[in-house]
Amino acid sequence: MIAELRELQGREVPHEEAREELERLLGDSRFRVTDRQKAILRYLAECRFKGCDEHVKAYSLALDVMGKTIDFDASNDPIVRIEVSRLRSALASYYEAFGVAAEASIIIPKGSYITLFPSKLKLEGSDDESASQPEILENHRHPSDQAA
Repeated sequence: MIAELRELQGREVPHEEAREELERLLGDSRFRVTDRQKAILRYLAECRFKGCDEHVKAYSLALDVMGKTIDFDASNDPIVRIEVSRLRSALASYYEAFGVAAEASIIIPKGSYITLFPSKLKLEGSDDESASQPEILENHRHPSDQAA
């Protein structure tokens, strides 16, 4: 599964194009998510642009984006996993319905808080079913964090 993640990372557009897609998506009224989910997406994307995405955990999302206090415990409170799961579904639905013209897409692989920006052209031209429907890292979770 890590190989699938690396393959998707290899298909990513440059950060400038990724930023353009992020802003386009967040400004599109057809992308129907809560303000909290938009904030989560922006936070995850900015972490990706800064190269620190592998260090993003439920705890940091809870504190930095959701306003939780330092006593937040992801093992007892599933709110981060729930919100990221809803965001993941909204992204998939949006790109299925409206993303045909987009050159890039935004994906949050299942089981992680890593945001990827693969080229839509490369995904559509691929024969690999997992590339067009990336539900990877399902069983690859960091022991200290139960990700989405």
